[in-house]
Amino acid sequence: MVIANKVIITCAVTGSIHTPSMSPSLPVTAAEIAEAAVGAAEAPTGQYIARKNQSRKVMLGAVSFLRDLPPGSIIFTDNQGGLLLSYYMCDRKVVLFDPPYEDLFPAPCGNSQVVSLDPRKWIFQAPTFPEELRGVQQYYNPTSKHAIWVFQAGWLVDKEVDFRAGLRQFGCPTTHDFGKNILACQMVLPNGTTIK
Repeated sequence: MVIANKVIITCAVTGSIHTPSMSPSLPVTAAEIAEAAVGAAEAPTGQYIARKNQSRKVMLGAVSFLRDLPPGSIIFTDNQGGLLLSYYMCDRKVVLFDPPYEDLFPAPCGNSQVVSLDPRKWIFQAPTFPEELRGVQQYYNPTSKHAIWVFQAGWLVDKEVDFRAGLRQFGCPTTHDFGKNILACQMVLPNGTTIK
C-alpha cells in the first residue's frame, strides 16, 4: 500500500450551519467571503486559532477542570462552548439546535448545570454580556448558593479585551486559560449582590 503525503485543508469561512442572524461576523456577500478566505489563508499568526490551541489535549484539560467544580455549580456558556461541553463532557446536547429558541437554555451536565445562550447569538458579546449574566444570576442562582462559572471555548470572542475587562468587573479577576481560546472563570459576587 502506498501512502501519499498529500493533505487537504478546508475552511468554512461562511460557517457550516450558521446564518447571519447567529453572528454579525459571518461573511455574506461575495466580497466578504473572498476577504474571509484570503484572511484564512494568510492567518497563521492572525485572528484564527493555532493548531496547538485546538488540540484534544487542551480541550480535555478544560473539561477535566470543569468536572472538578463543586456539585451544583452553574456553567454559563455561549453556543461555541456549549458545543464543546455537549461532545466532551455532558453526554447530551446542552445547546439548542432547533426552534423554539430560548434566551438562556438550562441543561444538566454531570454534577453541574449548563446554561447556554440562544444559538442565534452564537458568542458572548461584550455589550450584552452583563445583561445575560444578570439573567443567569436571577433565574438560575437567585440565592447565590452555587458558584457561577463562565466558560468560553470558541474561535471568536467579540471584543476580547472588553469581554475580559467585563469578567474582571463582575468578579473574576483571573481566568483559568486552556490554550488561547478556552477559558473558565468563577464569578465571585458577594451574597445578595446583583449585577447592574
